[in-house]
Amino acid sequence: MNKDQKAIRKQMCEILPFVHAFSGCDTTSSFYGIGKVKPFKMIAHSEELQNEIKLFNMTDSNNDELGEIGEKLILSLYNSSPSIKNLDDLRYIFTVTGNYSTVERLPPTSRAAYYHSMRSYLQTLSWHF
Repeated sequence: MNKDQKAIRKQMCEILPFVHAFSGCDTTSSFYGIGKVKPFKMIAHSEELQNEIKLFNMTDSNNDELGEIGEKLILSLYNSSPSIKNLDDLRYIFTVTGNYSTVERLPPTSRAAYYHSMRSYLQTLSWHF
């Protein structure tokens, strides 16, 4: 085990492939203005999220569950309040209140988040096997 692996707990090492795929890599898109550090820290500080993303490492995961987890993660990345349950509502609120400076800063739609989650799942699995 090298120095870097000792510094990062084993569990954090297990989530790195998912974080890399979900936050954008060669085969998946990234979210404008959101890098890799924010999702990593968000997941590292939430045991609930760590348990949920374990589904992205399993070959028999349910697509709908993966989509729900992905949407939940994206809502968190955009600092959504707990009362907002989906990305379409968050986009609407951002648009009405003007809480975005450019269109590319809007979060993805719920359906786009679902497909992003599927691409992230496929990429994560390809690194595990």
